Amino acid sequence: LLGVFLLCVTFIQATEVPFQKAEIKSIMRKVADWQIANPHPAPEHDDLNWPQGALYVGMVDWAELAEKEDNDDTYYKWLSRIGQRNCWQPDKRFYHADDIAVSQSFLDLYRKYKDEAMIIPTLARTEWIVNHPSEGSFKLVEGDLKTLERWTWCDALFMAPPVYAKLYMLTGEKKYIKFMNREYKATYDYLFDKEENLFYRDHRYFDMKESNGAKVFWGRGNGWVLGGLVEMLRELPAKSKYRPFYQELFQKLCYRIANLQSSDGFWRASLLDPDAYPSPETSCSGFFVYALAYGLNEGLLPKEKFLPVVEKGWKALLSAVEEDGKLGYVQPIGADPKKVTRNMTEVYGPGVFALAGIRQNEKFMHLVKLLAYNVGSEVNYDNLARDTGLSRTTVADYLQLLEQCFIIKICPSFSRNLSNELKKGKKVYFCDNGVRNAIIGDFSPMVARPSQDGGALWENFFFMERVKLHSIRNDFTDMYFWRTTSKDR
Repeated sequence: LLGVFLLCVTFIQATEVPFQKAEIKSIMRKVADWQIANPHPAPEHDDLNWPQGALYVGMVDWAELAEKEDNDDTYYKWLSRIGQRNCWQPDKRFYHADDIAVSQSFLDLYRKYKDEAMIIPTLARTEWIVNHPSEGSFKLVEGDLKTLERWTWCDALFMAPPVYAKLYMLTGEKKYIKFMNREYKATYDYLFDKEENLFYRDHRYFDMKESNGAKVFWGRGNGWVLGGLVEMLRELPAKSKYRPFYQELFQKLCYRIANLQSSDGFWRASLLDPDAYPSPETSCSGFFVYALAYGLNEGLLPKEKFLPVVEKGWKALLSAVEEDGKLGYVQPIGADPKKVTRNMTEVYGPGVFALAGIRQNEKFMHLVKLLAYNVGSEVNYDNLARDTGLSRTTVADYLQLLEQCFIIKICPSFSRNLSNELKKGKKVYFCDNGVRNAIIGDFSPMVARPSQDGGALWENFFFMERVKLHSIRNDFTDMYFWRTTSKDR
């Protein structure tokens, strides 16, 4: 389950779930370290199998954050060692979607390091498949590999399509996106129930019913689909002619999934009969929080409806993490809903957790950069909330935290309740001009800066010197700025 957990963390960090950045990163590190220290001994968990592939997807994003913010390349090195000892090969079965899942992370590492050894085996595999597409049946039969050559089960929509989307973006070769689009839509036409707006796991579940008479729709199976859609949408350009279908499908699934969340924040193994399997299920819950958080961050989903769902789901996932970092309530490998206990875990779950959580960090940093670019200018919490996708309350909480940490100083507007005075505006100054410049990555001298930015830095300097002077004199008088609607200040 580490893969799901890490994916989830990536996006949670970019929404406005009210957890401090340091707390989220601590949880991510704890869960990632636990999984690395406790590899699964079963043969279906070797380096190149699909559970590991899902884990690596989350680990890549966590590795990027750890290196960027903590100068810690431990996780990149861990991923690279795995690729190197396997010569960057996909797994054994040539057409099987599961066996190319690891290529998602290998391609991400190629994107970072530009080492052709990381991409050549995946290119060789996919080149053959694209030029010799399977004509296998969609009626999946366990043990008949011919019926597993195409994407005949919904999990496959996470495993393979993102590989082809990444190859399209890396190489510019349209054959990859054309193949992905054709095969994906074939699976959609076969497995998607347009009445329920959910995916069957495979054709064997078309006529099955749960104990309450509802159709059988597997939580994690639909989680795989949503997770795969996120990975594809992260690759496809906004103007791509292929994007609208996948974006609309993503939104349709998100609305359906949000309405199936249980009161405790989790989703269950059986989406339409939660009472049949009452225990929480964190792999599907992690995927759903991950996808919904992505949709919020990208403006694809309205925050009024989906933010409470993400917040409740994130809190639920945290409750399933043990003190040592183990994530529980993970349904084992399977094809349909099963009983789950707190002691159960799997490597694919925590990876999704991390990817969702890292997005919370990105939203926070977006807010800080907005403040840095507008230093000395009037800011409005409602406008900051709109520009970042955060709620007004979360913006206020973050600014209070930054002020308590002596990163910024907030100067409110002065008001005696006169109708022509601005009451809501505040000015935000940085306690150190160097910190402000570091945030925007600009250390150029004053003479090389635009006059507006130079003026803002001087205003920031004089305001903070005034604050220091008051502190030295033990003068704790409140400071305000004053301006009327006629712009007098």
